[in-house]
Amino acid sequence: MAIYKVRLIGEADGVDETIEVDDDEFILDVAEAEDIKLPYSCRAGTCSTCTGRVIEGDIQESGGDPDMFFNKGQREAGFRLLCISSPSSDCTVLIHQEPNISQF
Repeated sequence: MAIYKVRLIGEADGVDETIEVDDDEFILDVAEAEDIKLPYSCRAGTCSTCTGRVIEGDIQESGGDPDMFFNKGQREAGFRLLCISSPSSDCTVLIHQEPNISQF
């Protein structure tokens, strides 16, 4: 099991926190345990409320249906569902990104 540093940046609300996340844990779950408020609705990868945008490093989604919400360009831009995402490297993620999906 690997542990990665995940930096969460929320530009609108001034969030800039780094958490340690095991590669078998979901980013949303660990953020919540660390009292970092991220948006979510279903926690199952079946909505886009928890959308984050990976700007450095990589995360992997497991479960849900993220391709229902993101086209190829949005995936390439780094959009991921944080409720079903686990880090696969140290990474930086912009949070509260659901309103920005349509820009890509």
